[in-house]
Parts: sequence; C-alpha cells; structure tokens
Amino acid sequence: MLTYSGMWWADGHRFVSWAAPSIEVIKNTKEAIEGARVPRISRSCTNVRGHGGVKRSVVFVHARLQVLPFIARFDIRSYYERMNHGVLNRIIADAAVPPKIASVVQEYLAVPDVRSTGRGMVAGGSLSPLLGAIYLSPLDAAMEHLHEHRDIDYIRYADDFIIMARTRFLLRRAITRMHEVLTELQLQVHPDKRFIGRAERGV
Repeated sequence: MLTYSGMWWADGHRFVSWAAPSIEVIKNTKEAIEGARVPRISRSCTNVRGHGGVKRSVVFVHARLQVLPFIARFDIRSYYERMNHGVLNRIIADAAVPPKIASVVQEYLAVPDVRSTGRGMVAGGSLSPLLGAIYLSPLDAAMEHLHEHRDIDYIRYADDFIIMARTRFLLRRAITRMHEVLTELQLQVHPDKRFIGRAERGV
C-alpha cells in the first residue's frame, strides 16, 4: 500500500513526500506503463519520454504556420486539481492496463485525497506527468480524427495545446469538438490563458 510522510500545497498544487517503499513502487509502475505502451499515448502529446518535448512542439507549430494560419491555443484550468479519478480509472481500464498496475494508479490518486473528493492528483510524483498525459488522450484522439483530411493539426505539451486550421470555419469546428471532449472529461479551458486568431498576430 502506498504511504507518504507529508503533504503540502505550493503555487496552487498539492505535493506529497512519499515513503521510500512507495517511491520504488511508483517508479516501477511508471516504467511498466511506459514499457508496455498501454494505454497508447499519442505522438501529439510531447511531454512524455521520447516524444520530443517543448523543442519538438515549437518546431512542429512553425513548420505548419504557412498552410494552417488559423490558430487556437488553450490551457486547462487547474488541471491537476480538477482531474476526476473515476474518469481516469475508466480510461486506464478501457486501455486494458494490467490490474496490478491499475491498482497502484488508483492508490496513487486516492491516498492523498484525504477529503475523498474523487478529484485531483499530486504535482510532486513521478507518475503525475504520465497520468496527466493519459487523461487527455481522448482529446488527442478527437483531434487526430479531425486531422485525417490534413485541414487541421494539433499538438499538446501536458495541458497546454495548440490547434491549427486551414480556415476559420475549420478552426471553429475543431474548438467545438474540443469543448465536447473536455466536458466529457469534466475539464474546462482557462478563461484567460488562451489565444484564438491568425498566426500573424502571435501565439
């Protein structure tokens, strides 16, 4: 069972100091998920190991600006604090993650949830970035589906993402689909951290 020796808040995020045995379990679980590649994490999500990080995101966007000049950039409002445990556990279950791994994920989410809200995840933990990537995988899938005709493109770093489109109409359609998926995930975009317009205005 996962245990921790302390919990605190900083910059609006919850942090936990995990006990030594739990650190090892968490590390092994992270490696198991990455090694099994289950669930599949889209290449559109660049903050996981081997997906290119910030550098690839910047190169990706600049390479497409000439043909996809309409851009929307969003950030999820209080992402870690609003993540719903039931939603994430369903995503994990639907991806056929082995029960032993899924059990550790459930504990990882539940142990610091001292008020039993069923929401939120610690920021200080090696599993958190990976689970954060997994949680938004339905959004990745929805944007990839729209990308099939090459009229829109999309890239994400953690909960910060950009949608690019050939026309204003296609961008609006993609944004509508984005809101539908985020509603299903019980998330909202940040009201201020956003940009919608032509790339020449700056992103």
